[in-house]
Amino acid sequence: WLGPPHPEAINAATFALRRAVNHYADSAPLRAAIAASHDIDPARVAIGHGAGELIRAALRAVATEETEIVWPGWGLLPQLVDDAGATPIPVAVPSGTRTAVLCRPNDPTGAVPEPSPGEHWLILDEALAGFAELELIDHPRVIQVRSFSKAHALAGLRIGYAIVPDG
Repeated sequence: WLGPPHPEAINAATFALRRAVNHYADSAPLRAAIAASHDIDPARVAIGHGAGELIRAALRAVATEETEIVWPGWGLLPQLVDDAGATPIPVAVPSGTRTAVLCRPNDPTGAVPEPSPGEHWLILDEALAGFAELELIDHPRVIQVRSFSKAHALAGLRIGYAIVPDG
């Protein structure tokens, strides 16, 4: 997407700002719409200020001091892992023996790896999911993080969501 945000998105944002600039937004309608688009329970949808914040929250939820987290991509990820109190370990391909954060599709290559979750956590950075047809991975240790920033040209609005495991 090389153009500006869709006019309807701009109109909705302007309308919301004019009505309640000093109020917290009710995330329930957005969570319900995202859940309906993925055919999942709205309780599995977490809303956040972009993919970076959601990845940071996911890392803090699953990491301990003993956790080693591998990442084959995004340059800012080591700092997020360190902030979560875990140890970042650079690798070319996740070994499957550690918690991993994987970009899907990868930036800048566009490659869409097919991860195979195991007994450790897998956090999928899918900020570019709007450019690929990606299915949700229904697994108890997979967290998928997506953003409206890239495909919808809404980077300035800082909004994204995570799909967390059921239960």
